[in-house]
Amino acid sequence: MFNQFSELFETSLKQPINKLVELNIATASTVAHQQGLLIASLLDDSLSFSRNMTSTTDLTNLVAEQSKFSADVQNQLTEALKETSGTISQAQKDAEVILSESLS
Repeated sequence: MFNQFSELFETSLKQPINKLVELNIATASTVAHQQGLLIASLLDDSLSFSRNMTSTTDLTNLVAEQSKFSADVQNQLTEALKETSGTISQAQKDAEVILSESLS
């Protein structure tokens, strides 16, 4: 009887743990992809900005373009943070559902 209970307990734990592992892998993959896109975008924008600035001779235009570039970078970082935070929040909600289903 104890062995049956022990086996049932181990079996019931495997399914939620497997689901949590799958969720963690999917979340990590999504966040890594999001961050990779952010870095690629920042590098592309930085290279483009650098190319454009080498031909600028007016200091006022240079400062204005630098300010615009900085604002664009800040917006990209803010949007990436929101996206990543949303992904992690959703994963947390999914994990709560998995745990609550396993305990009910």
